[in-house]
Amino acid sequence: MTPDELFTAYVGKNVLNSSARDHGYKDGSYRKTWQGREDNEHLAELLGQLDSRSPRYADELYGARRRATRRLRPRTPELLLCTLRKCCQKVTSGATNLSFR
Repeated sequence: MTPDELFTAYVGKNVLNSSARDHGYKDGSYRKTWQGREDNEHLAELLGQLDSRSPRYADELYGARRRATRRLRPRTPELLLCTLRKCCQKVTSGATNLSFR
């Protein structure tokens, strides 16, 4: 494995873990599999589409992963309830930024 490949794999896994934490890993609502493929497989596909030399590589990868999961994952009632629950938690905690992701 070259240093560039190691860097790409490390950043990719870090972004995947961050995204999982941000989208329900702790509360159990995170979906690891979409369309019969695990999130790691989708990540590997995205890694090949982006320039790892970009100074914003991690941010670009996070955004690409987010867009990909929105395309792949149907908005089921479970996911809508989870989104609503997260929004309600933000409101009760006094947050002013209420994004519906």
